[in-house]
Amino acid sequence: MSESGDRRARVAERLRETVERLLDAGESYPSISIERLMTESDLSRSTFYAYFSDKSDLLQEWSREIAAATRTAAATWTMMDGPFERDALRDALRRVMLAYRPHAALAAAAYDATVYDERLRVEVTAVIDSHRSAVAEHVRRGQREGWVDATLLPDQTAAWLVWMAERVFHQHLARVTEEAEVDALVEGFTDVVWNALHAPVVRIAATT
Repeated sequence: MSESGDRRARVAERLRETVERLLDAGESYPSISIERLMTESDLSRSTFYAYFSDKSDLLQEWSREIAAATRTAAATWTMMDGPFERDALRDALRRVMLAYRPHAALAAAAYDATVYDERLRVEVTAVIDSHRSAVAEHVRRGQREGWVDATLLPDQTAAWLVWMAERVFHQHLARVTEEAEVDALVEGFTDVVWNALHAPVVRIAATT
């Protein structure tokens, strides 16, 4: 990374820490002005505008970082080779959720901003489509190999699973503070995926 790029990354990280603190305190991203953000971060306006055109540009920067982190974690699930036990699925889905959790408040802010920001809407939609495609391919591969229910429609099933997870992650996980609730969410996520994709195959195998 160039010196300028390294400096931009450091500024973005400093601003991210400030925004996450304010979001945790109950503020919304649109309500945080650039002036407030600079004051809270002990930075100048000129520093901000040297690297970012506006707050949406900054949010896009964070959104890309979150997407990269969650894509890597999601691959631990979607690239699993079956057949596998429910415990292995739960462990993989836990990794997905724990990778996302530190970014939950910022990701929720990015999703909320898609209502009025076309650039973010395009970017966030592309991330969701990427996850949906990966899950659909996971379903197809499992059907070919015999460890996913062959009667499922891969694309439609993937859409349901990804959008259900997206809603829970952004509407609920961002507000969860108790580890016991995180564990319960992991169990619920595992129940949904296991019963949708794998349980029918296991039941058939048990009767033959």
